Amino acid sequence: MKALALISQDGGGGRTFLAANLSSLLKGPVALLELGDASSSELSLHLGLVSRPFSEASLNSLKEAKSLFSLGLGGSVPAFALPGGEGWLLVDGLSTASNGWEAWLEWCGRGLLVERGDLVGGRRASRSLRLLDERHFSRAGLCLAWTPSFPAQPMPEFPGLTAYALPEFPRAAERLAQALPASQSDPSTPFAKATKALAQAIELLPAMPSRITDAVTVAPVAVPETGTQGGDQEESLLRRCLDSLRQELNLRKIEATELTSPRFRENWTPKTRQMAAVLLAQEHASWLTREVRADLVEKLVCLVLGLGPLEALLADPQVTEIMVNSHDQVYAERQGKLALSPVKFWDDAQLLQVIERIVAPLGRRIDESSPRVDARLPDGSRVNAIIPPLALKGPCLTIRKFSQKRISIEEMVRSG
Repeated sequence: MKALALISQDGGGGRTFLAANLSSLLKGPVALLELGDASSSELSLHLGLVSRPFSEASLNSLKEAKSLFSLGLGGSVPAFALPGGEGWLLVDGLSTASNGWEAWLEWCGRGLLVERGDLVGGRRASRSLRLLDERHFSRAGLCLAWTPSFPAQPMPEFPGLTAYALPEFPRAAERLAQALPASQSDPSTPFAKATKALAQAIELLPAMPSRITDAVTVAPVAVPETGTQGGDQEESLLRRCLDSLRQELNLRKIEATELTSPRFRENWTPKTRQMAAVLLAQEHASWLTREVRADLVEKLVCLVLGLGPLEALLADPQVTEIMVNSHDQVYAERQGKLALSPVKFWDDAQLLQVIERIVAPLGRRIDESSPRVDARLPDGSRVNAIIPPLALKGPCLTIRKFSQKRISIEEMVRSG
C-alpha cells in the first residue's frame, strides 16, 4: 500500500474536495484518513461512508473499494509501517501551519500540495514549498494541484515540481452532496479528465528516501573522501549544484576584499542556504535522505562563501595548525600532535581556488611568476601557500591558528 499526504497552508483550499474525487480514481482499495474529529467529518458527508477508528489491524484487513478512518488532530504518527500490496491511503487534514505535518509527510513518503488556483493560492503554495525546501524534502516525491478558481488565473511555475490545474465544474459540489464524486459521475467533463491525469501522476510518484522524525541542523563538515560509500555520487552532485549556485548568486561583481569579511558571510548565508536547498530539492536519489540534504546544504554554503573542506578544521577550537601537503593529504594538529585528517579536496584546482580566496582580499596574487605567498586570515591566523613550479606535488597550504586560550607550563607537561 502507498500513502499520500494532502497538504495545504491552511484549510479552505479544496483539499478535502480533491481527496474525495481522487478516491475513485486511484488503483486498488483506497483508505481515507481524516486527521480530525469523526463527528465533523466532511469526507463522510461527501462519500456517504461511516468513519472507523484507525489502526494497523484496520489497514491490514482492508479489502473494500473505499474505507474512511478518523484520527483526532492530536493523534501521533503511526508507529507501524504500511501493509504491502496494492491500494492507497490518502491522509487529509495536513496544514503546514500546524504541528506534526513533517512527521506525517515522512511517514507517507509522498505529498500533494493543494491550493486554490488564484493569486492568494499562488502565494500560499510558494510559502509552503519554501518551507518544504527548508525542511529538506525532495520535490521528486511531490506534486501540486490547483483547485478550480473563477476566473482562471495564470499560476507560478516551480522548478522540479509538476502542477495540475483543475478546471471549473459548477456541478462538482452538487455531485459531492449526493455522495457522487464528479470524477466518477461525469467522466467526460474537463474536470474529470484533469483529475484523472492528476491521479495517474500520483501513481507514478516515487517515494521519498528514508525518513527522520525531526528537522535537522547540521554543522559545517568537510567534503567526504572520494571513494567512500556515496562519495563519488556526492562529489558529482556537489559540483553540479555548486556551478548552478555560483551562477545564480553572481558573486563575481563583489569585490575580493568583501568576500572574506564576516559581515558579507553573515548577510549572504541565509540566501545561499535557501537557494542551495531549492537546488537539492530537485535532486532525487535513494541515498538523499533529509539528513544528507541538510548536510549538503551546509557544505555548499561553505564551498561558496567559505574555504570549502577546511571550514570544519577552522571551526574546531582544538585544531591549532592545518597542513595541506596535497589535495588528498591534509594533516591537523591537536594538542601539539599532528594526525592525518579525513578532509580531502576534490583536486588541485579546488585547493588552488581556496588559496586564491585567501590571498585575493589582501591584494596579493599567487601564480607561476609568484608561486609562494605569506598571508593572514581575518582572525589573524598565519597562512603560507606554495604552488608549482616550486611545489612538486601540487599546491600546498599551511594555516597556523591562534589558540583562544593560553597554555600554561603545567598543561604542557601534562600533555607531554
